[in-house]
Amino acid sequence: MKKETWKKYIHEETGKEYQISSFGKVKSQDKDGKLYEHTSYKNNGYRCIPYRKPSGKNGLIYLHKIVANLFVENPHGYKKLKFVNGDSNNCMAHNIEWISPEEARELNRSRTKPYDIYPDYSPNAKLSKSRVAIIKKRIKENEKSGKTRWSVLAKQFGINSRHLWQIRTGRIWSGIKPLD
Repeated sequence: MKKETWKKYIHEETGKEYQISSFGKVKSQDKDGKLYEHTSYKNNGYRCIPYRKPSGKNGLIYLHKIVANLFVENPHGYKKLKFVNGDSNNCMAHNIEWISPEEARELNRSRTKPYDIYPDYSPNAKLSKSRVAIIKKRIKENEKSGKTRWSVLAKQFGINSRHLWQIRTGRIWSGIKPLD
């Protein structure tokens, strides 16, 4: 195991000085000038240090980015980071590495789940696949009879008429067949 080392980090926006360790620890000065260990919080799974912007709003400094900039070599000038063991709580320098844009895309691809795992579920969608199949059936019936107005049909399913038009033309949900 490597020895813990400390380096000075000055935040560009506020000018506040921090001491950052290669083990992901943070120290800062209080009003009297004494160093104390700073508490880091979690935001979206990443450890961060809160600070007050000059405008009065709150801001966050992500600890893994500081540790990487201070302690991890970046000979290729990459901008994306990866946790070697996958644990975003572990901000030690030996657990962080710089990765290429291609590696970052592959990492993001491996984290996302394809829709087909859940046959009747699509994340962030207002409609399910089965409801879209029903809508397509109703569109098909409506085109034959012409009795129902598009706005009424859209309202029945809690969507707007533009969304209905996109389903009808195949711009969205094109892989779903109408119910028979």
